[in-house]
Amino acid sequence: MRKILITLIVILFAVSTFSAIGYEHFTVQENQVFTELLVNLSRAFKGVGNQSNWGNEAIMTSINLVPLKTIIESKIAGYNIDIVVTDKRGIILYDADAAEIGRNTLTDSLYQNFPELLDLFKQQIIPEKRGEGSYSLYATGMGASEEKHVMWNTIEAFGTEIKVCMITK
Repeated sequence: MRKILITLIVILFAVSTFSAIGYEHFTVQENQVFTELLVNLSRAFKGVGNQSNWGNEAIMTSINLVPLKTIIESKIAGYNIDIVVTDKRGIILYDADAAEIGRNTLTDSLYQNFPELLDLFKQQIIPEKRGEGSYSLYATGMGASEEKHVMWNTIEAFGTEIKVCMITK
């Protein structure tokens, strides 16, 4: 009974801590998946360590030690959503498109033609712990641009804020 009670308290704490704030562009099931993903990523990141002197290279190397792709893909399988993980400086730590990992959302030339994305990142994603917004960006495979909706939440890890973004069309 005690174990069940403790599990229930942990789940309620996690849901309140990582609760997604909007349902306008995301289903209840997608919000649930996002919450579960945040809990799993938070555990994985905390297992790596939380030193205050992590540099970008150290973070990128350490994240490779965490089965990040496996955690994310196992949670979002069957849903039409993408997950992008960045640090608060805009450096992409995880994206299903491996070519985007390591790019900086704020400074990379790939993103400079998308002022909505840049403004969203600078004005909301960086300063706010969680939120929801929209922007235009290239479709998967770098085709024409399309409107995307993003919901993000923040995990404290590596002495910085890690932004976990769930994206849908």
